[in-house]
Amino acid sequence: TSGTGRAANIGRPAAGKTGTTDSERNVWFVGYVPQLATAVWVGDDANRALGKGVTGGGDAAPIWRDFMKQAMQNQPVKQFHAASKFPRPKAK
Repeated sequence: TSGTGRAANIGRPAAGKTGTTDSERNVWFVGYVPQLATAVWVGDDANRALGKGVTGGGDAAPIWRDFMKQAMQNQPVKQFHAASKFPRPKAK
């Protein structure tokens, strides 16, 4: 609920990362819930600037939020597992 991705809040446990290239030519938000991971990219195939102030958090994250709210609408809310519940890789 804080940081550059706060516009991606979908009202359930979720995590994500924003991104913005130099000169605002590409912005993105990659996010996930325990059941689904998705990404949104906003850019131009000709690599033109999108406009001053365009950011992953301000422009791509809301698209992700709107999509995920619909995609997860009828899915149960799940919590992320604690890291200690994942098996550790065995040393070779």
